[in-house]
Amino acid sequence: MKPNYPTARVIALYTLLTPILFGIGMGLPLGALMLPVVLASLLYGVLPALACGIWLAAWCTRGTRWGRLHAVVLCTAMAVGATLWLDKSVAQLDWLVWVALSGGAAAMMAAWCFLPAPWVAPAAGEVRDETV
Repeated sequence: MKPNYPTARVIALYTLLTPILFGIGMGLPLGALMLPVVLASLLYGVLPALACGIWLAAWCTRGTRWGRLHAVVLCTAMAVGATLWLDKSVAQLDWLVWVALSGGAAAMMAAWCFLPAPWVAPAAGEVRDETV
């Protein structure tokens, strides 16, 4: 792990908040039944979100365009995979598309908010003066 990378913050925020964002997206078509869906997705989404957080922290993923794309693809695939693994009845195409859209939106918001800023290299002409 790199010393300047906030590993614990990335893992904790992905584990705790991404399932909540996913549950809100999944509860939108249900309207009034939103709270049970958010709680259920928080319970069964913790392990896939933990896996995503650990993966992104292990790769030291930053908030660049490719880093965010990496996070969105990974978390969407984990959401669809976990949903298919837990409940075989949602394998209908329309509900699975909604799971992918909701998972992608949650992953996009999480990547935008939780990934650290891109690392900026010092300019090529910039030289430190050690004599002062």
